[in-house]
Amino acid sequence: GADGKPSDDGVAKFIAFTSRQLNVNEQEAAIRYETFIKDTWRINKLYTTLSGKGHATAGLLKRQLDRSRTLWTTDVATFASKEFKPAIADDEGKAKDAFEKNKEAYRLPPRVEVTAVTLAKLTPDTAPITDDEIVNYGYNLAEKFKFETGKVKEQALAKRAEIEKIIRQDRAVTGLAGQVSDELAEKFPTDATKSDNAGFAQWLKDRGAVVKTLPAFDAGSTPAVEKVPAEALRAAGELTDKDWRTEVYRTEDSVVFLTLVKRTDSRLPEFKEVVKLATDNWRDSERQRLLKAELLKLSQGLQADAAAGKSFAESAKARGLKVASPAPFSMSTLPDTVRGAEEDTLQAIELAGINKITPAIRLDNGDHVFIRAAKSELPKEAVKPEELNEFKQFISNRQRNQAADGLMQDLVPAPKAATR
Repeated sequence: GADGKPSDDGVAKFIAFTSRQLNVNEQEAAIRYETFIKDTWRINKLYTTLSGKGHATAGLLKRQLDRSRTLWTTDVATFASKEFKPAIADDEGKAKDAFEKNKEAYRLPPRVEVTAVTLAKLTPDTAPITDDEIVNYGYNLAEKFKFETGKVKEQALAKRAEIEKIIRQDRAVTGLAGQVSDELAEKFPTDATKSDNAGFAQWLKDRGAVVKTLPAFDAGSTPAVEKVPAEALRAAGELTDKDWRTEVYRTEDSVVFLTLVKRTDSRLPEFKEVVKLATDNWRDSERQRLLKAELLKLSQGLQADAAAGKSFAESAKARGLKVASPAPFSMSTLPDTVRGAEEDTLQAIELAGINKITPAIRLDNGDHVFIRAAKSELPKEAVKPEELNEFKQFISNRQRNQAADGLMQDLVPAPKAATR
């Protein structure tokens, strides 16, 4: 992590970062942040209140419990989406039109080119190390040394020599991080100096710093760079000409900070820069359009055959669909072969009705199913007390969560971009 010193301007930096992300001035960002905190407190307070018992009426419980226990006997026709391979010829003109209509989706993120400055001249630590320090480190290193649960204290003390080396290394690195941070803040404050400052270059030389320019990368990403922490690379994505270096970060045997070489702002690309991606996306959307049309055609054909008195199985097989009759199922035993990825399968069956056919329902694996319910029946066995209690808790939790979600949407609307 960073040198561990508390940052007095942490909130200010957060507000500045937020204002850039939302494209508003810092005063507006601060107001939104304060409003968010207040709204979050109100929502959490109300959420706690709604977490109490007894938010479901007896009538609601009876209806929902009957619905959850009802057994459905069905026939299922499956359309294997992965086998749907329509011929789609590349059309650069249509791909470009689609790109122009959705150009913002192709916006290129800001990119930064930075140098990694590594300093590794450590001052050996010679201060005393107490048994308590050994034991505390022992808990942190329990996995590394494979200490046994309940025996960490004695096993850590038995490994004192090895743990002492680790402690002294940590102390030396932490000490160097503090020194470097203090010197940078005192001699080269970012608001008064630039990265090309001659004194800064001499300071790097005097300190024996190793300076390495890294390949440019997208702001916010964390390319794998040896001896450079991911959090340092994320911070580098926010560097500007004014705020040109990161804080100082520790590694196992050195400290590192990053300085900005060049920043390229976010921009909208020309079609030729993203022609492959745009063409692939257009091809995917075209396939989805054709798939939707095919599913509608199948649904209409199945419905027409049913109206003409043809059996569901016969009609489905004639259209190349795979037909199966799964074991009767309820809400709690709904098989994955009919469980909708987005739609509520049982609700679709209920809305269609007995001996009627549902619209296409997409499954998690991408396939689609058409379901015909032949029968529904409520088990005659009495409900067990534990089932009733469990179901009541389920209903209460669901209503509480739905209320909280609704309040979140009402109280905290999505922020609107404003002009600086």
